[in-house]
Amino acid sequence: MGEIIKERDELLRRVEHLRGSGTLVLADGTFDPFHAGHIDFLEAAKGLAELLVVALRSDAAARSNRGPERPLNPWPERARVLSATRSVDIVAELDERHPDELIRLLKPAVYAKGTDFIEANVRERELVESLGGKVVICGGPKTRVAAGGASRSGFRSAWEGARDVPPRPGQLSIIVPTKNEEHNIRPCLESAVWADEVIVCDSFSTDRTCEVAAEFTPNVVQHEYVHSAAQKNWIIPQAAGEWVMILDADERVTPELREAVMRVIKNGNHDGYRIARRTYFLGKLIRHCGWNRDYPLRLFRRDKGRYQDREVHSAVMVDGTVGRINECLMHYTDPDLRNYFEKFDRYSSLSAADLFRRGVRARWWHLILKPPGRFVKMYLLNLGVLDGFHGLLLCGLTAMALFARYAKLWEMNRRGSVGELPSGRRS
Repeated sequence: MGEIIKERDELLRRVEHLRGSGTLVLADGTFDPFHAGHIDFLEAAKGLAELLVVALRSDAAARSNRGPERPLNPWPERARVLSATRSVDIVAELDERHPDELIRLLKPAVYAKGTDFIEANVRERELVESLGGKVVICGGPKTRVAAGGASRSGFRSAWEGARDVPPRPGQLSIIVPTKNEEHNIRPCLESAVWADEVIVCDSFSTDRTCEVAAEFTPNVVQHEYVHSAAQKNWIIPQAAGEWVMILDADERVTPELREAVMRVIKNGNHDGYRIARRTYFLGKLIRHCGWNRDYPLRLFRRDKGRYQDREVHSAVMVDGTVGRINECLMHYTDPDLRNYFEKFDRYSSLSAADLFRRGVRARWWHLILKPPGRFVKMYLLNLGVLDGFHGLLLCGLTAMALFARYAKLWEMNRRGSVGELPSGRRS
């Protein structure tokens, strides 16, 4: 029977004592001890070395990743059952969202990940290799099931786990991340079917998103959602095209943009491209407020671009030069205020948590100066006043969201932890 160790100093002492018995493999995650796929993975990980340490996410860290609506057994119960399995030597508690600190502490010879990854999209790979270890993908498909053993959705992914495909020169893959986007996905995909490949990466929708998407592409895959950047970084290396374009379900590719994208791919002068985006808010095109200068980086070579590891507002980092496309991507965000306020709590909480993890402390001037400063900038300096009542609402709501972000950061600073976070996608 394995040991359960929560204190880091004690964990290090015990590992150093046992390390003489052989090499160490580290696996981290939430782990459902009653999930056959998870148990198969741990048994495969144990076969890679003599000593298996499982970094089991704490309840708070697990809910931060999975969302509060997902059922979760308490950490002591999960740890007790895992420690009783024949493959696990030590169960340690992982409070953080990522195991970087634990990797530096233990310096594992092997860092094991399941088949829902390929080596290219393991974010810890560089750290592990810098410490003399290696990343190994092992185990069978970890298809997620709900309580009672029934799948949460009757839809079956186009492929299990992660696929490893070489990029096809000159071809374009459009990737559309989704969850419960039945009302948006059809017009989105209608505007994207001209690409060489369309991949819909779904976070286990409970509506008909996958069924509708399957009418347009055979490449509809389901993968558990952690946050937006992680989801995109997981699917990007699995695209078959040399070029990747990220398209949200509430966005549309115009015919002019299609021609421009095909042209720049043919010429290949840069490794990534920012694309002009025009956004409708509450049904009206916003021509000012700063939104008229929106150029997100959405088109890039598959092996040159990855998203920053942030919960919200993550940007693509491209290893190479970046150009600009002036033909427009159309964005239909927040058709009504109910939709806006559904996202308001989630985004302000996640952005506050991101600041907290980066060591930022909320100060009085963040609450007094930043929100009105943002309003003045958008409404007056960026001429939001010319967008009428829609502009007034947009500028006021943006300032209010900024106030909520720093108020929540203050609360996190005060209690010394992020606490329970809402899930990152529409449920």
